[in-house]
Amino acid sequence: MNKVLSWFREKPSADLIATILVALILMGRWLWLNWEIEHGRRDRMMDFATYYLASRIILRGMDVYQISSHDWYLAGKDLGLGSHLAVYIYSPLLALLMIPIAVLPYPWAALIWGAATIGTFVGAAWAFARRTELPAWPMLLSLLVFMPVNVTMNYGQVNGLILLLMVMFLWNRSWSPLALALAIWIKPWPIWLWLWALWRRMFRTAAMVFVYGMLIGIILMIALGPSGARSFLYHGLPDMIRLALKIPPENELWRTFFAPLLSEPTPSLQRFLSLLIGLLTLLLTWPSGQPWEWSAGLFVAAGNLITPFSWYHHLVWSLIPLWVLIKEKMHGALGPSSTWSAILGVLLVDLQWILGFLVYRAGWETLKEIERSGIFAVTGLMLIWAALALHIWRSSHRMREHAIANGTPASGDGE
Repeated sequence: MNKVLSWFREKPSADLIATILVALILMGRWLWLNWEIEHGRRDRMMDFATYYLASRIILRGMDVYQISSHDWYLAGKDLGLGSHLAVYIYSPLLALLMIPIAVLPYPWAALIWGAATIGTFVGAAWAFARRTELPAWPMLLSLLVFMPVNVTMNYGQVNGLILLLMVMFLWNRSWSPLALALAIWIKPWPIWLWLWALWRRMFRTAAMVFVYGMLIGIILMIALGPSGARSFLYHGLPDMIRLALKIPPENELWRTFFAPLLSEPTPSLQRFLSLLIGLLTLLLTWPSGQPWEWSAGLFVAAGNLITPFSWYHHLVWSLIPLWVLIKEKMHGALGPSSTWSAILGVLLVDLQWILGFLVYRAGWETLKEIERSGIFAVTGLMLIWAALALHIWRSSHRMREHAIANGTPASGDGE
C-alpha cells in the first residue's frame, strides 16, 4: 500500500489518473442505478425524479407548493417516471435550474444529471486541492471510500452541487459570495458557512452573500410571476422553515411524507451534545489568525452534527473537514490521535451504510432500530469533528507558545 501511495506522490500524472479512475467508477455506479430502476428498485434516484417532476410542473404553469397528492403522483405517472416520488421541499431555484434537462425525456435527463453530479464531486475535490495548493488525488480517492457519496448518487441528490459551491465560496475570490448565495437558495444548510464568515469577522464577504441572496430572490420572484411568487412566500418558504425545525408543515403532502421524522422528538442527550459541540466549536475557532481551513472545516463538521433535520446523504459535506485533515496529514502536521480518530470516524460512517444494506437489502430486520437511530453515523461524525478539533487545539497551543517565546504574534493565514 505504501508503495502505491509513494508512486502517486512521485508521478505528476497522478491527479489525471485519479480523476479518470474516479469518474469511470462513479459513472459505472450511475449506469448500475439506472439498471436497478428498470429491474424493480423504484427507490433509486427518487430525489432526482422529484426535481425533474417539479420542474415539469412549473413548466406547465402549476403550483408546485400547493399541488394535491393526487395531481402530484398523477403527473409523475403521466411522465412515466420509474422511481418513487418524494415531496419537493426546495426553493424554486433548483426546479428552474433543472429546466434545460427537464425538457428532455427522463432517461436522457437522468444520464445528464448523473454526469453533472460526478462532475460536481470531482470539481469540488480539484477546487479544494487548488485552494490549498496540494495534489488532487487524495481528495479524489476519498470520494470512493466515503459512503455518503454513494448514497447521494443512489437518490440522485443535489448535494454534490452544494459541496462544489461551498468549496468555491472558501476559495476566497470576488465571485465566492455568489457561490454561497446560490448554495443557500438551493438548500438552507450552507448558511453554516455564512455564520463562519461572520465569526471570522469577514463582514464584507458576509454582506455580499446577503446582497447576492436578495438579488437571486428578486430574480426568482420575477421568473415565477405574481402567483408563483406569492405561493412560495406564503406557503413554500414557511413550510421549509417549519420542516427544518421539525414542525409539521401546512402542506398535507409534506406532512404525510415526513410524518415518521416529525413525530420523533429530539432526544435530550442530542440537544445537550449539540449545545456542547456548538460552544466548543466557537471556542476552538476564536478569530485569532488561524488558517481558514481549520475553522471552516470545524464549522461544517459541527453543522452536520447540530442540524436536527438531516439525512445520511447530507454527510457528503463532511468531505470538507476530511479534506482539511488530509491536507494537514500531507504536510506532516496531523498527530496520530487525530489521524486514527478520523479513520475510525470514516469507518463508522461507512458502517452505517453497511447496516442499512443489511436491513433493507439482506432483510436483517432485527437491526432496523439500530439502523434508524443513526448511531454509527453520528458517532463517526463526532470522531471526525474531534479529530479536527484536537488538531486545532494542539496547533493553536503550539502557536501561542511560540509567540510567547519569541515575543511575536502567533503565525496564521487568517483573512
